[in-house]
Amino acid sequence: MASHPAARGGSEQRRELTGRGRDRRRYRRDFYSMVDQEGQLDDTVEDLLAELEDKAAKVIRKVINGAWPLPIDERAVLAEWIAAQHARIPAARARHREIADHLGKVLIAMGGKPEIRKRLEESAAEPVPEKKVGALWEALQTRDERRPRSAA
Repeated sequence: MASHPAARGGSEQRRELTGRGRDRRRYRRDFYSMVDQEGQLDDTVEDLLAELEDKAAKVIRKVINGAWPLPIDERAVLAEWIAAQHARIPAARARHREIADHLGKVLIAMGGKPEIRKRLEESAAEPVPEKKVGALWEALQTRDERRPRSAA
């Protein structure tokens, strides 16, 4: 079984793969790229991940060679790398979005209709009609009642 490039001691150049890879898994092109203000792809996140993987590879090699327990700074690098790996899992990202969505709804619900109005008017060019505020308030109240609960 092939090891990850970081575990072998080097970082792998970012590959722009589409379709299926050799091992039949799907890859996404420019997965961590963002579009900057000029409309160009920005690889800042990819570069930060590569730097983290390089640091983590050194720590992982130490663990493989029997170093344990690790000094606090190396434990921090390993913990950061593990958290980054977790965040790369699509299901984990989806769950984080669900939590953020729910938290946003809770914050709006705590503020009631005035909070809805405030948030709408932050991006509106003119005052928001009461009818629209009331409709959104009603939608927030009924949406969660209709949504099936996921298994924990």
